[in-house]
Amino acid sequence: MIGTIRKHQTWLWIIIAALTILSFVIFGPTNTRMGNAFSKSSANYGMLAGKPITQKQYSDANKEVVLGYFLQNQQWPRENVAPEIQRQTYQRLFLIQKQKELGIEIGEEAVATVARRMLGAASLDDFTDKVLKPAGLNADDFDRFLRHELGMEQLTRVAGLSGKLVTPQEADTLYRLEHQDLQTSIVFFSASNYLAGVVVTPEQISKFYSNQVANYKIPEQVQVEYVRFALSNYTAQAMATLTNLDQIVENNVQQLGTNLYHGAKTPAESKEAIRNEIIRHAKVLEARKAALAFAEQLDTLQPPNRDLSGFEKLAASNHMTLHTTAPFDREFGPSPSELVVPPEFTRKAFELTKDDPFQGPIVPDELHPSDVFVIALKDHIPARIPPFREIEAKVTADYRFSQALQLAQQASIHFATLATNALAHGKSFNTIAADAGLKPESLPPFNLNTQSLPEIEDRVNFRLLRQIAFSTPPGKIGPPAGTRDGAFVLYVEKRLPVDEEKMKKEFPSFLAYVRQSRQSDAFNQWFSAEVRRDPEFIQTLQQVTEQMQKSGGSRQPSS
Repeated sequence: MIGTIRKHQTWLWIIIAALTILSFVIFGPTNTRMGNAFSKSSANYGMLAGKPITQKQYSDANKEVVLGYFLQNQQWPRENVAPEIQRQTYQRLFLIQKQKELGIEIGEEAVATVARRMLGAASLDDFTDKVLKPAGLNADDFDRFLRHELGMEQLTRVAGLSGKLVTPQEADTLYRLEHQDLQTSIVFFSASNYLAGVVVTPEQISKFYSNQVANYKIPEQVQVEYVRFALSNYTAQAMATLTNLDQIVENNVQQLGTNLYHGAKTPAESKEAIRNEIIRHAKVLEARKAALAFAEQLDTLQPPNRDLSGFEKLAASNHMTLHTTAPFDREFGPSPSELVVPPEFTRKAFELTKDDPFQGPIVPDELHPSDVFVIALKDHIPARIPPFREIEAKVTADYRFSQALQLAQQASIHFATLATNALAHGKSFNTIAADAGLKPESLPPFNLNTQSLPEIEDRVNFRLLRQIAFSTPPGKIGPPAGTRDGAFVLYVEKRLPVDEEKMKKEFPSFLAYVRQSRQSDAFNQWFSAEVRRDPEFIQTLQQVTEQMQKSGGSRQPSS
C-alpha cells in the first residue's frame, strides 16, 4: 500500500503539524467529531449524484474528515461542534464523487511520496499503532485519505484553472493599488479636554443610571483553584523524545516551500520559529502526560472527594503549588496580568459544579500558548446588579465622560466643516488647525496593505482610519469619526510614489499569491455551481441542517 518508512520512536504528530490540507483551506478547520443527523435505524444518509449515499461511503468520508482534522490541529476533534464535522463529511463526499466523474486517479508512488514526506522519520506501523488504531482508524483509512487529498489538489487545479490566468499587467496594477502610500495628518478631539464643560445634577445622574442599569450588571463569575504544569519544567523530557529534531525541522521547512512560518521575516527566522514550535509541542505533550496522571489520581481518591480537601492534599503530596484565581466571568476569563490561559480554561471552569468540581488536563491551543492546568471549583458567584449607592461614583464619572464625548464629537464636526471651507480658499491644513487652537499630527505613510500603525492604535481604530483615508481624495478632509476617547479628523495630503526597487523584488511572489487566490476563488465558484446542479444533494444538506438543529448533533452513526 504505502510502504514502510524508517522506524523511529518520535512518530509524534509534530512531524505532520505543518501540512496544509486543501479541503481545510476551502472549508476551514473544525473542532469536533462528527454526529449523524439521520436516524440510525433508517440508514438514510441522503442522495448524491442520483444515488443513495451508503453507510460505508458516509463512514469512510467521515473518517477522512476526522483524520484530516487531526493532521491539521494535532488533536482529535471533540463532540461540542459535531455539526461542522458532519457538514465537512458531506462536502468531502461531494468532492470524492467529482473526482470519480472526472476520472481522477492517484498512483501508488504519489501516495507513498506524500506519506513519506508527512511521516518523516516515523514508520507507517508506528503511526498506525500509536495514532490511528486508538482512534478507531487503520492504515487503509490513511491511504484512502491521502488519495482523496491528492485528487482534490488535481481537482482544484482543473476547476480553478481560470484563476491562474492573471496577467503580469493585471498583477502590476493590483500591486500598485495595494502598496501606494498616503501622506496624512490627523487632529484628535479628546473627551478629557471637555470634561470641565459638563454640568452634573442629581436628576441627570439618576436618569442616566436608570437608562444604563443593564450595563452595570456584574455577570456570573467563578473562582477556581488550580495546579500548573509549567512547560518550562518539561524541556528535558521533550528533548529526549526529539532525537531527530533537525530532520523534523527540515521536513516542516520543505512542507512550507517558499512560504515562511507565521510572523517570520527571513528563512532563518522561519526555520528557528519552526524548531521552537516543535519543541513547544513536545513539551505540551509531556506536561499533559503529567497532568493526566495527576487527574487520574484525583479520580481514584477513596472515598470520592467532592470538596477541595482532596485536591489540596493531592497537590501537596505531589509537591505542587496550589493557586487560586480571582473571580472571573465567562466573557473575559482570568485577567491576563494574573494568568495566561487558553479559552478552554474558562469554558471548563464554568462547567464545574459541586457534584463534578474537577476538570483537566486543560492544554493550550495553537492560538493561545500557555501551560497545562488541572482545576477545581472554589466558588460560584451569581450575577447581580449593584444598588446605585454602591456605584454612585462610577455612574457619575460615566455620565460626565459620556457628555464630554458628545462635546468632543460636536467639536470635530465643527472643525471638519471649517477646514473644508478654508482648504477651498487655499489655506494649508496646518494653518487651519493652528488658527483653531489645535495641533495636527503627521502620521507615518501607510497603504492598503498596512495592517497596523502602533503610533496611534491606542487611540483610534486603524481599520476605520484606513478606510476613511482611501475613500478621501488627496487634498481633502475625511468625515469626522469616533475614537475610544473622543473623535478625529483626517487630512489626506497626497499619494506617494510606489517604491520601484521594492516592487521589483516582491512582484514574483505577489503574482503567485494573486494567482493562488484567484484559483481558490474560481474553485469555490465551480464547487457552488456543481452543488446547485444536484438538487437531491441540496435537499440532503437541508435535511442534515434541520435534523442537527433538532437533535443537537450529538448522535453518532454506526460504522
